[in-house]
Amino acid sequence: MRNVFMFNTNFTPLAGVLGIGYFLHPVAVPICRNNLIQQNNERDLSWGYIMVFISYIVIGVFGYFGFSGIYFT
Repeated sequence: MRNVFMFNTNFTPLAGVLGIGYFLHPVAVPICRNNLIQQNNERDLSWGYIMVFISYIVIGVFGYFGFSGIYFT
């Protein structure tokens, strides 16, 4: 039988991810403001969010498979 914890007191790895997320979101505004071709801001920002989403999905999937082996049951 396997136990899955919904809450854990060890939140330090999550704090690092959230800290980077809170740091990078406000950085997008000056980047868009200083863009040479202002018409491409929506496209560039959309691509940025899509690429971050894909990287989170890839890391999440590989992390899930990495910690679901026989040594972690």
